[in-house]
Amino acid sequence: MIEMKAKCIVKGYGEGEAIVLNQSLSIFGQINMLTGELMGHDVGELRGKCVKGKILFFTHGMAASGTVIAVNEIASNGVAPAAIVQVTYPDTPTVQGCIMSGIPVVSQPDMNPFDHVKTGDWVEVDSTRGIVRVIPKKNK
Repeated sequence: MIEMKAKCIVKGYGEGEAIVLNQSLSIFGQINMLTGELMGHDVGELRGKCVKGKILFFTHGMAASGTVIAVNEIASNGVAPAAIVQVTYPDTPTVQGCIMSGIPVVSQPDMNPFDHVKTGDWVEVDSTRGIVRVIPKKNK
C-alpha cells in the first residue's frame, strides 16, 4: 500500500478504482454528463471509460464557464467520480461544482501520483485528513 499526503480542497471520503489521466482534463468537454464516460480523442485509451464511482486523477483542469454546471449534471445523473485527485491546485469552477455536488477533492500530493498509481488500482481518498491510499492492482 502507498500512502500520500495531499492538500484538502473539498472535504469528504471516497474510494474506488483509479482512472489515471497524466494530462489536463476538461470536465465540461471531456466527460459525458449523461453517461459519465470520458470522451474525445485527447483521453486516448481511456475513451469510453466511465468515471462513476472512480477516483479520478489528472494534472490540471481546463476550466470553462460551464464547468460548475457540468459537475452538477454529472452528480445529478449519478455518474460522478467518488473523488478527485489533482496534481495542481484546482480551478475555481471545478471546486465550486465539487462543493455543490459533494465530491471530495485533494490536490498537490507529496508524491507524483503518475509514478505510483495506475488505472484499475484501488484508491481511498480521505480529503478531510489529506490522505490518499493506493492499493496496487494485482497482476493476473
